[in-house]
Amino acid sequence: MTTPSTTRRGFLATALAATSAGCAALPFVGGVSPPERVEPQTDAVTARYRFDGPLERPAVDGETVYAATASRDDSFLPPTFDPTSPGLVAALTSDGVEWHAETFAPATNRLRASDGQVYGPFGHAGASERRLLRVGPDRTVWRTDAVDKSLAVLGFDRETVYTGTYNDAVAPFGGETVSAVDRTDGTTRWTAESGDTWNGLGVVIGGTLVVAVGGVATMAFATEDGTERWSVEERYLGVGTGSSTDAPVVATVARGSDTPTVRGRNVDTGDERWHHVLDADDNFVVAGGTTDRSTVYVTEFDGFVLALDAADGSVRWSRQFEDATRSEPVVAGDSLLVAGEGTLYALDRATGETRWTASGSGGIDRVHSQGDRVVVGTRLDEHRWRIRSLSLADGAERWTFTEEARQVWTTVGDVVAVGTSAGFLSVVE
Repeated sequence: MTTPSTTRRGFLATALAATSAGCAALPFVGGVSPPERVEPQTDAVTARYRFDGPLERPAVDGETVYAATASRDDSFLPPTFDPTSPGLVAALTSDGVEWHAETFAPATNRLRASDGQVYGPFGHAGASERRLLRVGPDRTVWRTDAVDKSLAVLGFDRETVYTGTYNDAVAPFGGETVSAVDRTDGTTRWTAESGDTWNGLGVVIGGTLVVAVGGVATMAFATEDGTERWSVEERYLGVGTGSSTDAPVVATVARGSDTPTVRGRNVDTGDERWHHVLDADDNFVVAGGTTDRSTVYVTEFDGFVLALDAADGSVRWSRQFEDATRSEPVVAGDSLLVAGEGTLYALDRATGETRWTASGSGGIDRVHSQGDRVVVGTRLDEHRWRIRSLSLADGAERWTFTEEARQVWTTVGDVVAVGTSAGFLSVVE
């Protein structure tokens, strides 16, 4: 994002400060037009819409896609985009626009949806103020007081939406906050000091909120009052149990004095339940990790993949690929999907054996599991991005389409929602 001039920053800050703060329900302003439905560019797309601005990463709830214009600077922006304009949130299906609502500013981070409502941070590019909004049919239901930090939604429970602030993802602790906001009226229940929550990754487990901090640390808070339960300078990998009778365990990884170590920690106390020292040299760099109910999976930049038992940390299997593995693995049915630089590997989760591989031009950017399908995003070149759907059984291609703009996309159930910086939203089922 480019930095605006001081004059423009001052203008925006003054304008936002003049808006009404607080959490009361806000009327629908009504000055923004709904997105226009346009012809799909391929048979794979069941519906396509055009917005007058770039799109933030959409949310999916059931068969409805929720999309919002985004606050950003980008070479692919529509020519009509005005970065100081209000924002637009729309609920979309394959049949048409269900509803749309104007917001005081565009979205600044990914949306989350629950029970037909949209939650997300909103603000203007160049202005420091960010607010969490709840948006429903035709109106903004509530918005929180402004914060002067970038803002992300971390997760939900039945009554609360949890948010975190972030800046540069460098400092593991201090300088940022985590907050609990009432989903009904938008009042802030508590705020606690935290580290940088730039990736918006949090999970609620019982009465504990576990948060990934800056990609290098993990913190846990009591959901009741925000009391810090524990914190470690170890990267968050996921949550597993080992079996139906085991208590949940938070898996983390840290680089010790000699070698990286994966640990399983008690969710509520952070106490170590087990650890596994990785047999690696000084060049070993963890690319990512994930968990299922019984296993912790770890990938390393140079192609090493490891599966550990979530109950005791014992090794279930390991693999070494010639291809680099620069992202976290993805659990998909009975398979584990591992993205190399140009090849996608589908491994048997129980044994690590290769079930199939799929290659293609361009570097793999994102991988999602979608029922009996796998959705893969690749960057072909500076101006083109492609999304493919593959059969989870054998990797056979089901459909593909290409966008000449940056993509942000989400998969839930049978729906793939693809938004672009050029203002197009495609629904694929």
